[in-house]
Amino acid sequence: MPITSRRVALFAIYQRDPVCWASDMFPVGQRPRDWQIEALANYAAHDYSAAVTCRDGGKTRYAAYSALHFFCTRPESLVTTVAPVWRQVERAIWVEIRKLWQVSKLPKLFPKFEVLLSEIKTPHAQWRMYGMASDRAENIEGGHGGDGGTFVVLDEAKGIRNHFRDSVAGMLGDATKVNKLIAIGTPGPPLGWFADAFTSQRNLWGAQIRVASSQIPRLAAHCEAERLRLGDSNPWFRQQQLAEFAGADEYTVIPLDAIRAATERRFVDTDAPKIASLDPAGLGSDECALTFRQGRQQIAINAWQGWDEMKSAARAWQLAHDWGAEEIWVDAPGMGGPMASKIEELETANGSRMKVYRYQPGNPPRDTERFVSRKAEDVFALADVFRSGEIGIQDDPLLIGQLSAWRWDDSGDRRKTRVLDPDDSPDRADSVNIAWQNSKITIRNESPRGL
Repeated sequence: MPITSRRVALFAIYQRDPVCWASDMFPVGQRPRDWQIEALANYAAHDYSAAVTCRDGGKTRYAAYSALHFFCTRPESLVTTVAPVWRQVERAIWVEIRKLWQVSKLPKLFPKFEVLLSEIKTPHAQWRMYGMASDRAENIEGGHGGDGGTFVVLDEAKGIRNHFRDSVAGMLGDATKVNKLIAIGTPGPPLGWFADAFTSQRNLWGAQIRVASSQIPRLAAHCEAERLRLGDSNPWFRQQQLAEFAGADEYTVIPLDAIRAATERRFVDTDAPKIASLDPAGLGSDECALTFRQGRQQIAINAWQGWDEMKSAARAWQLAHDWGAEEIWVDAPGMGGPMASKIEELETANGSRMKVYRYQPGNPPRDTERFVSRKAEDVFALADVFRSGEIGIQDDPLLIGQLSAWRWDDSGDRRKTRVLDPDDSPDRADSVNIAWQNSKITIRNESPRGL
């Protein structure tokens, strides 16, 4: 498809007015509404903009409008959508992109463009649009648009790591071209670069938008119901309904400030044994999380999705073996048992000396008067390690969010303390907990409510 002067003129008309473009391209029921109109105007006016919204607030559709607008009005441009994990790429923004494309005038305007699962192919080598996960920073380095510039969407931005966000800057550094970035997401705890975009680093962003469910007519009644159910101060209500960055409360097991302090420490305990710990997952959306620990330092976490149990076991064994782990602890219930056996088989076949241990979180605790299970006891012991300052961890927003999301409860049998997982499986936090479960740190005598 030739890029004629008539087409270029048409593009130029729409480039600075995405709201007008959307009104002309989409049928009435599929046009931007309410806060999306303001957000599109901000995206057009600023190089960097951030939006934090309530749950189901329409943020993904806003991102899809923005991505398609930049792509379709700037020939020879590059648009990249980024999410923390691949399932969010496939099942979130690209679902919206495909829906909008199908109901719009765009297929007639661009008949040779091919819309795929997470990519739009064009006849022009420098005109590209695709989605990717932020598991590796090098995935994005070196990606640049042609004369049309570059646009990056960071979806579920709180889960994208600092170093990847920094790598994006390399794509947007050419001052001779139009380059834009939007970061969108629901809020989490008040930490990380995405939260900073609304607070300490606000001056670095051209525009910020915050959308609570009370501002959206179709969600307002549900917002009020959740307020009555959970209370105004509940961090989950504040995050999901009020679009506020919120976290620690009286039921938090590991204080957020202690976790953040641990990201700033680095211990070099070269004489300590090297310990690996695996929190398994199968073919679903949960992660297999493999933690490396030496002494007081969490060295790294390797996490992946979508492998069957035996392939994941083989990968975990290979990574631990290559690192020189002396022990590997495997969360053994369910699929963890067969995976531990597979790792033992590989150890035997290779004549290695790495010891394999099975961690049983549901086993009775050492202190049967205070805790419901071994995991509850170990998570509280891990909290003591964080409070003591004797741990260093990675600056990983997913890990930090999971560690800070554990809550305790004592309303069950005999008022023993249990630990409540968040709705999303805390795979990385569980892996760290397993790595520290053989810690010699003593549980404090005092505990919540004097238990």
